[in-house]
Amino acid sequence: GSPTVSRCTFQGNVSAGNGGGAWTGHDTDATCTVPSAASFENCQFMSNEGFNGGGLYNALETATALQSSAFYANIANFASSGFPYYGGGGAVYSDHSHPTIMNCEFQGNSAPNVGSPFGGVGGAIFGVESNPILSGCTFAENFARYGGAMYHRENSNPLITDCTFTGNIGLITGGGLYNSDSSPVLTSCSFLANRTADDCCGGGAMVNYGGGSQPLVTNCTFIGNVSSYGGAVHNVYTNVEARYSHCLFMGNVASKRGGAMNSSGVV
Repeated sequence: GSPTVSRCTFQGNVSAGNGGGAWTGHDTDATCTVPSAASFENCQFMSNEGFNGGGLYNALETATALQSSAFYANIANFASSGFPYYGGGGAVYSDHSHPTIMNCEFQGNSAPNVGSPFGGVGGAIFGVESNPILSGCTFAENFARYGGAMYHRENSNPLITDCTFTGNIGLITGGGLYNSDSSPVLTSCSFLANRTADDCCGGGAMVNYGGGSQPLVTNCTFIGNVSSYGGAVHNVYTNVEARYSHCLFMGNVASKRGGAMNSSGVV
């Protein structure tokens, strides 16, 4: 179905599977074959837990709409060495889906998976082969091992406009965003005091990784971000083709190299 949910609170819910607060989508194992188009307006998702998508899980061609909603302290709690990219999306997980997220707040969400060397991805949002549209959102103090606020992989192409990323932490890499073989378009966004905690991999505000990564970054501000390689931005591998235009990099710090930006790709 395609429900409209307005002025509701999802708090302290736990799922033994995905979607601690809510799950919406097309389940190939069920009788439902029509993609969902659920809408959440002025809702709050607080302290929910699920394997993936602690607050909300969008599955298989969904077009979920989130408007003026808030996600606080939700957790993607899956931890296993057998599933390398599980434990993703502390607030929202998008699996081959295309949500629209407008004027939403994401604070204190986490994906702390310590059971896998590559688990714990996207403290607030994780997307795989997904094309979300985000505008006017704030991401503050979210945490993951990879991509403190957001992680996109496998040809995900988010449009991110007028969003602010403040104080997010990527334990290993990507304090704000981690883009793996993905090409986000960022316009008029601010990255303030994001950081990585590990000394190995870099990208206090953003990491662009893999040959399919071609981010376009315009009129964005990077201030006071901290990491080892690239205090603000780390572009990894020669076939990363990142484009930055009319951006401000100020007061970023790298403990090893590239105070603002460290690149082995095309910039």
